[in-house]
Amino acid sequence: MYEALRLFNENIEEAKNLTALYEYLENSINSPLSFDDLLRAQTNFLSRCGQEIVGLVA
Repeated sequence: MYEALRLFNENIEEAKNLTALYEYLENSINSPLSFDDLLRAQTNFLSRCGQEIVGLVA
């Protein structure tokens, strides 16, 4: 159970880091490239968080 909680907290931090990076890039860099892949990566982290929640309550 503690391992699942540790993984959950780790994934939440990764999602927060991706959000901060995305916001910085969108607001600071003029680029024809899209940074939306960072948001997709964040979705993957949050999906894993959901799986770990299930592991905690199961």
